[in-house]
Amino acid sequence: HVGYLDAIYRLTRSKVHSVGGQIDLRNDKSYISLSYSNRNIFKGAEQLKINLSGGYFYYSLSNLFHNHSFSYPEFGLNVSLTWPKLLFFGNYHKRSSVRRNTAIKFGVNYSGLYHRLLYNAAITYNWSPISYMNHSFSPIDISTINNNDRWYANMLNYWDYPESYQNRFNKFFMLSLKYNFDFLVPFAFEHRAHNLRMSVSMESSGLFLKGINSLFTPDHRWVLGVNSLDEDGYNYTSFEKMEFTWNYSYKFDSKNTMALRMNAGAIIPLDKDSYVPYERGFYMGTSNSMRGWPYRGVGPGSYEHGRDSLFTGDVKIELNLEYRGTLYRSFKYGIFADAGNIWLTRDYGDMEGANFDIRRFYKEFALDAGVGLRLDFGFFVIRVDYAVPLYDPTRTSIGRWINKKWFINDGRRLALQNGLKFAIGYAF
Repeated sequence: HVGYLDAIYRLTRSKVHSVGGQIDLRNDKSYISLSYSNRNIFKGAEQLKINLSGGYFYYSLSNLFHNHSFSYPEFGLNVSLTWPKLLFFGNYHKRSSVRRNTAIKFGVNYSGLYHRLLYNAAITYNWSPISYMNHSFSPIDISTINNNDRWYANMLNYWDYPESYQNRFNKFFMLSLKYNFDFLVPFAFEHRAHNLRMSVSMESSGLFLKGINSLFTPDHRWVLGVNSLDEDGYNYTSFEKMEFTWNYSYKFDSKNTMALRMNAGAIIPLDKDSYVPYERGFYMGTSNSMRGWPYRGVGPGSYEHGRDSLFTGDVKIELNLEYRGTLYRSFKYGIFADAGNIWLTRDYGDMEGANFDIRRFYKEFALDAGVGLRLDFGFFVIRVDYAVPLYDPTRTSIGRWINKKWFINDGRRLALQNGLKFAIGYAF
């Protein structure tokens, strides 16, 4: 049996040149970005995109109104050139049903945190064999991190950190291979109330350099870029990184939804001389993660440290649960709880409790709970949350469960501005 479909195609031509902008407001950071796009720069549907961004980290709303050192600026310039095909792979995935492209990217970013300057260049292949699956593969991803002033920064003092941790603030050169996979589980049409999305990201950094170094000069670890103007040079680092995210939501009806997220990751250095750069580690505590804590305020592990020292880690586990209801039309509310922590891979003698240990990690999950209001227009969401910590594994001296000593001895930790979170979009 042969059937026919009577259809009319209505096409609207896109503009070749376009400009745009975006503003993101959160309780810990605000930024603005401007972009320019040329969708046909070489007359073959190649797209050139230039993005200029600037922002300001202030960690909590109260810092906007006080002359406080807990703030710093960030700037970035990123350029990408995208071809609607897989370059260097001939006719692979020639079928029109497979969406594919190749992007070459260059970027430079500056952060006032340790006056960090980061350069990045990469070639990335993207393809979607089906509408609910996407692959992204970067065979070459090169980046450098230069902390020009690690001694005194706008926000933190380098010497506040234990000696074993200070190596994460070195100058780094990274030659990486990256892969990302996103999958939206296609439930049957009669089960549209369910939504399940999974993503996996992997990075292998420095393995090639480590192999070449071991082959030619096994007794001497290379330091790149050493010259008369830069006696320190760049340390190459070798590690394996993997992160998994699982998002699930169930819609009871048009007004009520239950949402869950599980996020876990690990970074494994390949030798004792390889360190995970501070900027590449995992962290928790912000508008979208462990909302009862300020930015990067969770962990590592049960290591008790000063409030002016913020850490990133090598292992993370986070669980989130949120009930989303409707007050009236676009006015919605949320009730949520978060649990998670970060840990270090290695056991450092001067950071007791910071490392991941299978015998005690389950006792070191930080807990918080809160409520929030949302103005949800479908395509745009304004969110205000307020959360308080319930259990802090690092508060060994005054009790880990919330108690009156927290208010008496460290009232700033439970101050209004630390629990108040403002953001655009849902947390997950």
